Amino acid sequence: MFTAWLITKIIILLLLLWWLFSTLKKAKRLATISLHLIEAPQFSSDLIGCYVCFSGYVESMNQFESSLVQQNCAYYTTQVVAYWKTKVKKPGKGMNSHKKTILTDRPDDDVMLMSDGGVAVHIDMKEFYQKRVHLNIAESNSGGKVYQCPLFCASKSEKKFSHYTWFEQYLCSGDKVKIYGLLSLSENGALWLKPTMEATYATVLFAIPKGDKFSSTRQVTQLSSKSVSGSSVSGLLEKYHQQFIHQKKYLGLILGILFLYIGYFFVL
Repeated sequence: MFTAWLITKIIILLLLLWWLFSTLKKAKRLATISLHLIEAPQFSSDLIGCYVCFSGYVESMNQFESSLVQQNCAYYTTQVVAYWKTKVKKPGKGMNSHKKTILTDRPDDDVMLMSDGGVAVHIDMKEFYQKRVHLNIAESNSGGKVYQCPLFCASKSEKKFSHYTWFEQYLCSGDKVKIYGLLSLSENGALWLKPTMEATYATVLFAIPKGDKFSSTRQVTQLSSKSVSGSSVSGLLEKYHQQFIHQKKYLGLILGILFLYIGYFFVL
């Protein structure tokens, strides 16, 4: 009986230690991400293979028309999601909620940028879109329900769908951009910005319409009735800082529990 109780106490101790080291690891990662964002060198064409902060504007000759609002742009992405419910199988009761992305539309072409110093750089938006991207919001009804499928994807509608949400973002020629990513050189000598493969080096893209300025506040800045800027760099840093503070609080709580546990069960 005594041996079983001792084993139980050791298992609980090991779980508390695992919780401690897991939280410590998260806090360290958040601090490292913030530090890398702050210390990232400004873009220079000789920093091949380095994590850089690129500032410039869209210089692409791409001529696209977005699906939802027919915005002439250099790049866009449109997504439509359908929702429906089904009855829970017997003997259960109630309804199951379901959703399905019925349309994801974005061009395959890369986008050319021009740095503030006049150096041309290319990006593959498909790669960046898997990361943290803040483009101009053309249209979004994510806050409400629409019961009719948008006309441009009406062929994908099904009778079981009860309502839809959609979201569209775009980049236009002349839009300002700020990008954190890996600078690389292609075989033909062109400069490319790529997403990083390391979690502590955040891949981020901010964009706002030509003529506006990047916000230094924590809140998203309203630009017009149908266009909102991406979150500011300082806002992103603030977000990581707040997450870091939360992890530190968890660390204090875990250490307190750990010391009390050790003192009560192993000293007595």
